[in-house]
Amino acid sequence: MLFIRGPTDLTSVDDPLLRDLVSLRLSQLSNGEPYRPEIHGELLVVQPGDRVDGIERAVGFPILTNVIDGTRYGEADFTPASEVIEAHATAFEIVFATHDDFGFAVFVPKHPSIDVELMRFCVTHAVPAAVPPR
Repeated sequence: MLFIRGPTDLTSVDDPLLRDLVSLRLSQLSNGEPYRPEIHGELLVVQPGDRVDGIERAVGFPILTNVIDGTRYGEADFTPASEVIEAHATAFEIVFATHDDFGFAVFVPKHPSIDVELMRFCVTHAVPAAVPPR
């Protein structure tokens, strides 16, 4: 897992399209201010080999469980607890609003070494990204 805590962390994102997307989100969230995760939200880039349970522990939130009704991905009546899941060219972006003015985004690269359950979840529930990142 790679937590993005500011622009300097972007050098750790290997995929240039994903790096551009995360950079755009940093800029949009901070709106000209220095980016501060505790104010603007947390960004996490999933790495090959990361497992869902580890990601959920790291963000402190069950990303594959609906926190309202307790259903888990794969159960008949499951609906995601996320605000949106967008499919971009090389990654999925899952956005969660955990408080009125704070949340986090999980970027899931479209890579064969990504957790199979997480990838299926993204493919099943993603919508095409509204606007390609600039």
